[in-house]
Amino acid sequence: MTIEPPVKNDDGTKWHGKRRHWVPANAEGLAEIAMLQQNPYLEDIYFSQGLYFRPGEKHDKAGIKVLPWCWVDLDIYKEIPAWADMTWEERTATLTEAVMSSGLPFPTLMISSGRGAYLIWKLKDPVWNVSKKGGKLPITVIEAVNERLVKRLSDFGADMRCAEGARVLRVPLSRNSKNGELVKILHNSGLTYALSDLKAAVLPYTSADVASWKKAQAATTRAFNKQRKVWAKENAERAERKRRADDPCNIVSLDAARARRGGFSRRTHALKIISDLRTLAGIRWPDSCEAQKGFRDLFGHLAVSALAGCTRPDELIEVARGHLSGLVPRRYLMSKKFEADNAPSVRLAKEERRYAYSGRKMAELLNVTPAEEEALSVIVGAEVKAERRKATDTSQKSVRRRRSGVVERAEYEAGSVAQAKPWEAEGISRRTWYRRQKAGAEAIPLRA
Repeated sequence: MTIEPPVKNDDGTKWHGKRRHWVPANAEGLAEIAMLQQNPYLEDIYFSQGLYFRPGEKHDKAGIKVLPWCWVDLDIYKEIPAWADMTWEERTATLTEAVMSSGLPFPTLMISSGRGAYLIWKLKDPVWNVSKKGGKLPITVIEAVNERLVKRLSDFGADMRCAEGARVLRVPLSRNSKNGELVKILHNSGLTYALSDLKAAVLPYTSADVASWKKAQAATTRAFNKQRKVWAKENAERAERKRRADDPCNIVSLDAARARRGGFSRRTHALKIISDLRTLAGIRWPDSCEAQKGFRDLFGHLAVSALAGCTRPDELIEVARGHLSGLVPRRYLMSKKFEADNAPSVRLAKEERRYAYSGRKMAELLNVTPAEEEALSVIVGAEVKAERRKATDTSQKSVRRRRSGVVERAEYEAGSVAQAKPWEAEGISRRTWYRRQKAGAEAIPLRA
């Protein structure tokens, strides 16, 4: 690839100055490169590190046919400011020291790129970039070796971007347009390496390690996919239980709601309110257990308002009638008046709104007495609710303390020194006994 001065065409378009020349990798190709360098407008000339299947048609990594070596590009002038003033021999000695200090095999070629340097390790058997059974291309192995070479030589300005397989480097005997310096081969050791030897020297894992890791990963993936099926089945069962729990036609009692779905839900809360209304009716009207005139419309309104949060609007009246059966007189429950009294609740439900009464407000509307509050769970005042919450927290705290190993106060005091009074058995005072204990006298075991 040559980079020449841009040219403005007669039609007004502009040529960017970059041009690709595909030449064979033989003596004729080298002669053509020599002719290119005779171009007075030539700025730079580069060449690919691999040979291509279809030159000029596909020049990315997938088009590379064979790779004859591994390489690393060193921007060494960034780490060694005096690099530009060194002689060829001094540069060769500096690169040799860099390779030896990094513990790498000695490279085949050391090339000065004008400002930096290239190191190349020639392979005994070039790597053909053809995958087997649709696997990864072998070029990835070359790139992995290049990346490890870069990491080993990072202190000398190694460039990680130049480790990829389609990288181009400057042609020896060309000139670097940035400073006009010649690209020169500093040293040719003539050494060649098997790719397996380079991999063993620089890669942290062997092929056997990689195969073992892939096998373990495949087993982990199979186990995870199997577990995913179990999770999917559990999620489907959980979703079905939730659907049945939220189905207004499938729950008719608070006990059934608690058995099918734990925790708080609007349906469970609504059924608790209806259960409180039924309890309150049993306290006030023990003979019939039905709300009498003056309260039946209020009982119905509170029940419908509670069910509106968990029932479809078109089914709200019928679902409420099912839950209020035996709580409100049937003649009122089945009448048009019941529908008219609760028409506002149905209208709000269609707008995704509803009446939301607190327990304190419902207790005020129903004139619930302190004696009646003791039998109710939701329709209670704020003070009663706070007391019950405090009692529940105290009980749960006590259970957690017992689980953690804390004993009851009476049990603790029964085994205490104050109860055993060992000083009386020894015929000394309590103060003397404690003083002797502190001085290191033999302690009397008082607890099991």
